[in-house]
Amino acid sequence: MSNLGIAWKAGEVRSTHRKPNTGPRHWRTRADPFETTWPLIESWLNEQPDANAKELFQHLQASGLEVQPGQLRTLQRRVKTWRTEIARRLVLGGDSAIITTEGEKDAVIQLVGALPQAPGFNAFLAGMDAEGAAH
Repeated sequence: MSNLGIAWKAGEVRSTHRKPNTGPRHWRTRADPFETTWPLIESWLNEQPDANAKELFQHLQASGLEVQPGQLRTLQRRVKTWRTEIARRLVLGGDSAIITTEGEKDAVIQLVGALPQAPGFNAFLAGMDAEGAAH
């Protein structure tokens, strides 16, 4: 017990000491619980892009699909990624801006509607054809 006063100077030497974090992983540690239902969820998002993940989760449960209560946060992350990708397609243009359906175009327009817009932005949106390419 007399050494406890100076033990901190040597640092943590126990084998249970955690290794330093090396950064975020780029791989999944578990199977994706929404792999089979994501096309359905994505169609719901295209129809109603302002729906939040909790509403979509409740809609999944009401549809009788097998979802666990702990999967809400996973769905929130997937919806966030979907919205980021849609916005990226719109902002970056080029090949990444190809919008495949009219519903997806409407979803992008609704998502970006609340953002501050540069002059000429609405004219750009009006000039998009059904494929999402500007003409």
